[in-house]
Amino acid sequence: MEAYAAEGAASVVRLGEDAEAPRLYYCVDAMRSDARVIACIISSGHGIDPVVALSADLFNVIIGHDCNISVIHVPTGDLASTTRVLGVVYDVLPLDDARSMIVVHEIGVLRLTLGGRILWSTATDVIEECRLLKGGGCLYVRTNAKCGAAYLDVETGQRRKAPCS
Repeated sequence: MEAYAAEGAASVVRLGEDAEAPRLYYCVDAMRSDARVIACIISSGHGIDPVVALSADLFNVIIGHDCNISVIHVPTGDLASTTRVLGVVYDVLPLDDARSMIVVHEIGVLRLTLGGRILWSTATDVIEECRLLKGGGCLYVRTNAKCGAAYLDVETGQRRKAPCS
């Protein structure tokens, strides 16, 4: 991992150095015309592989690894934030505002700023499917529970009985 990172003229950010019993190692290479960042990820391997997304403005790489969400600011190569969540991170859905994202983890959904502040959080049973609906203002969440699906308002995190308007 270190050898790969040393190959290019890039900023190197290490994630997951506190992983319990590390077993898996990953590298994410993010480039812009003016900068390059290599994220070296150490994982306990208890969940799924890391998930990677870009912020809408393409300035930030968002990485979900184990039970953490890390944000790296590509132009400076700085680790902007790392936030621990309650379950293994399944997905990251960047929002058009380029300042926040939806984080889907094993037992819930939350909206997080790129700086690591939780705007809202909703606990669920184990999530099987989660996606932004057309227009981006509503989140569809389906769990393994008998209650089926829920619709969440992206701005507030409040549950809706029907798809958000």
